[in-house]
Amino acid sequence: MRKVPALVVALTCLVAPGPAFTTTLPVLTCHQLLDAADVVAVVEITRGEMLVLDGATCGARYTARVVKRVKGLDTATQEVMFGPYQGHKLGGTYLVFLTDSRRFDPVTSSFVIEGSVDPELEKRCDARLPRYREMHTGMGTMEVHWTAKFDQSDAVRFIPHYVRLPDGLDARLVEPGDDSVSSEKYWVRLDEVLAYLRKPAPKPSATPTKSAPR
Repeated sequence: MRKVPALVVALTCLVAPGPAFTTTLPVLTCHQLLDAADVVAVVEITRGEMLVLDGATCGARYTARVVKRVKGLDTATQEVMFGPYQGHKLGGTYLVFLTDSRRFDPVTSSFVIEGSVDPELEKRCDARLPRYREMHTGMGTMEVHWTAKFDQSDAVRFIPHYVRLPDGLDARLVEPGDDSVSSEKYWVRLDEVLAYLRKPAPKPSATPTKSAPR
């Protein structure tokens, strides 16, 4: 039998955007993601790799420095590896919601190997991907960046079509030109988002109380 090793391709920036397939996703709240996640943290990506096996793209593997911890990581943990979605920038900072691949969680959308319908190949790919997986088909990995919208403060970029804006927090529209993707996005201050996550989930209300986006 011919043995073909996995090919690991190191990249300076994984530029393909988002999921590798089209799917309909529910709109989730931050606390729904938080409750289902095993790890929630602010991280800075220090390395990005594409994993390719037998000509099929297994997915992306990132190594990241832990900047701030919200859930699931002790203070001794300085790095975390996660995947499998392409498109995150080397040196970029993200708020990540991750699940442990050793258990199944319905909030974590399944990942489809590009160009593969072979269950055995998918199983072999899965074994090479990191233990921690991005939630909500990669939408649980949210960019963090400074923005003039908040006097150069760090903010989290929300896509309300996938992750609902936190109730009661000031959300400001990402202007055209801030991003190459046309989907509606909003900035929310990072410190406010982290404080929001550390509080109990708000009770559902008929009328959302979030500030009107500007």
